[in-house]
Amino acid sequence: MMAERVWPTHVVHFGVATGAHCVRIETRAVNRKAAAIADVDGHRCEAAAIDDRYPLDAVLPSTVDARALVEHVNARGVMTEISDDAGRYVCNATYFQSLAWLASAAVPCVFVHVPAVAAGSSDRSDEAWTDERLLACADEVLRWLAGEAG
Repeated sequence: MMAERVWPTHVVHFGVATGAHCVRIETRAVNRKAAAIADVDGHRCEAAAIDDRYPLDAVLPSTVDARALVEHVNARGVMTEISDDAGRYVCNATYFQSLAWLASAAVPCVFVHVPAVAAGSSDRSDEAWTDERLLACADEVLRWLAGEAG
């Protein structure tokens, strides 16, 4: 007997945006991979499609209300903003593939870029980014997506 196909109820990706001063909620992914440096196998791509079912540079929008999510996280004291550029490397490719896979499933999917936790890493008010602070942010994102945020 074949098991039923199980779909997620939500998909959230987190990635590090080195040098960022706030959390960024990505609003779109682009069907393009490009890298200034070679990957672990030594390949470097200048302009290739992530998914050949879509034209190069096709844009897939986030399936969540990014503005409402940003407002929620900001209200909890974590500096957050909307972004329309997930890069053109691993983060963007992951996001594009997820949005394409979930296109007909009506599953909320979002990519959250977080600042690096490193010495001297802080938001614009000079509050340090810590593991605890980013975990609290992730918790708020997940609570909002699950409809549990108050």
